[in-house]
Amino acid sequence: KQHRYARREHQAQRKRAINAADGGIGQDLNRRCQPGQVELGALEEGLESAISVLRPGGRLVVISYHSLEDRLVKRLIQREASTCICPPETPECICGHQPSIRRVSRRVTKASQEEVQANPRGRSARLRVAELL
Repeated sequence: KQHRYARREHQAQRKRAINAADGGIGQDLNRRCQPGQVELGALEEGLESAISVLRPGGRLVVISYHSLEDRLVKRLIQREASTCICPPETPECICGHQPSIRRVSRRVTKASQEEVQANPRGRSARLRVAELL
């Protein structure tokens, strides 16, 4: 119970800090997060466009620096590499989806210890690669 109140107090402090920084305009926090949602939408649109201009055998290489970006890239590659995108509760495939790409590596590539020591910002970088069929 005490933890819940501490979280609310933290949110209230954050809201006061934001309102103080913008002169007390008092806009809600949801509007502050909206640009991030727009950027993720643009990222997905850009990835789909990149896939559409690749030639067969061409590779899509994406480096993401944030977990939300990486999740979006991972799901897009999974969706485009799968043979069926029907909901799990559908007993039989009715979508007729054909894979357009294949994953070059199943796991994400992260920076090595040496790379992180040379460039600490690279610690959060994630590399994913797909190839057009």
